[in-house]
Amino acid sequence: MIQSTATVAPDRVADNVAGDDNVHHIPVDQIVASPFNPRSAFDLVELQQLADSLVADGQMQNIVVRPRNRVSRVNDGNGTGKARYELVAGERRWRAAQSAGLASIRAMVVDIDDKKAIELAGMENYQRAQLNDVEQARWFETMIEQAGYTQTKLGEKLGITQAQVSQRLALLKLPNDWQTALITGVIPFTWARELAPWTDHPQILKRLRADIGKDVPGSLNEFQGALEDAIEAMSRPIASGANVQFEYNDGNYRWTTVAFKPTKKQKEELQLITVKRAWGGPQKRALNIELWDKLQAAGEKRRAQRDAAAAAKRDQSGQAAPKGSPAQKRATVKKQTEQLERKIYAWKIRWYQNRIAEHLRSDSVLLPTKLRLLLFFASQQSPEIRNQDLIASASELGAREKKRGKSWYTRADTWGTISGVEQLQLDDLVRSVLERWVQHDTTSYRADLQPPDVEAIADDLGIDIATEWELDRSYLELHTTAQLQALITDWMLVRRGIKGKRTDIIDGILAAKPTTPPKALIKAKGGR
Repeated sequence: MIQSTATVAPDRVADNVAGDDNVHHIPVDQIVASPFNPRSAFDLVELQQLADSLVADGQMQNIVVRPRNRVSRVNDGNGTGKARYELVAGERRWRAAQSAGLASIRAMVVDIDDKKAIELAGMENYQRAQLNDVEQARWFETMIEQAGYTQTKLGEKLGITQAQVSQRLALLKLPNDWQTALITGVIPFTWARELAPWTDHPQILKRLRADIGKDVPGSLNEFQGALEDAIEAMSRPIASGANVQFEYNDGNYRWTTVAFKPTKKQKEELQLITVKRAWGGPQKRALNIELWDKLQAAGEKRRAQRDAAAAAKRDQSGQAAPKGSPAQKRATVKKQTEQLERKIYAWKIRWYQNRIAEHLRSDSVLLPTKLRLLLFFASQQSPEIRNQDLIASASELGAREKKRGKSWYTRADTWGTISGVEQLQLDDLVRSVLERWVQHDTTSYRADLQPPDVEAIADDLGIDIATEWELDRSYLELHTTAQLQALITDWMLVRRGIKGKRTDIIDGILAAKPTTPPKALIKAKGGR
């Protein structure tokens, strides 16, 4: 909370408007609560303790009231028929007196108007730091709207800056669930302040609440990261032709490029915002996701048409080859050959990954190699992926998983989890995490390992595809019918009369059980 630098003591809050001659014992039922008191939460246990103190020790401090005839608005609170006074300060004492069953309470009667009542009603609680952040904000708002203060003048009175006043007022625009989180201490004021600029976009705050659930992040940086994720999930980039963008789509992440350039009118309809990101600098994004998706689909369709048209121009004259012509057939064969080479290489890398994992599981990897693997693991570019591997492996060994959010982990989470692994299980932890790591997808943008890295690890472990390879259906499924016929020739299986549909050809090759790796596999991308 903001701490006031005012020098007026709380128990002297009304000294400037009344003297001791105006102190009276007033029947409790002749007093009504002030609508200007910003404090709305009263601890029942503390009220009962105060009631017991009033009975045992008497009233130590006056409450402050004002005559009802000075009230310039209708107040239909409880006891209106009997009430002659309205509270200005001391509502806790008045409530405790009611709870204790006291007939009267000592009160200082002050003759003040609404403006002064608003000021004094909040000042006592404010100076005692008894208002939570939202209650402070409500009082600031009342002081400005009903007591005639400006933000600057209010800040001067309270000994704080105009910016601090403005930051408090912004809290009142937060949705109720976030205000409750602030009041109950689930999030501190510094975190709530990060939400204020997004109060006009409730879908972002709703998404953030859903993402973090009950597990609130452990630091401001983590909270800011979760907010940035929510903003990106509920908006789309608009920079035409920009680099690949990380985009949230129906709960899954995918990579794409923006395929359209919006017109001036479309920019207005897209509801553009500027997002300050932790990396990459500021970025303009669209909140109107439905329109963005429509424009993107149209742009991708146009781009596909352009790509198809460009691909059709294959001869030197720039004219598309006639359908079924030798030139088109050659182009088709060339394209299929290139595709097969890429698929064979990807299959080869996956085979190496599986064999490396088998070596790790069998404990045949010697300590020097395992240490090199660990150092390589620690030096890669995706710490959040490595953290997930560590946490998953440690959890398998019985360590308790510590999640801070839906899809992200922190170093503290990771250390807290792996530190729960028993000393005798550390070797199992190393084996498990390396086994997970070496089997990562090597084709994605955020891949830890690249295919040459996998091949280097296989070399270090002495894995040789030429001597260890065994044919399976997954390898044959990479090939077209014509390419399968080429394999039959490569393996000298022509005499077996393997014919029929593609599936029949695959079954026939598997039944023949060739043991020699095909040349295309051995040569794939310069492999062994």
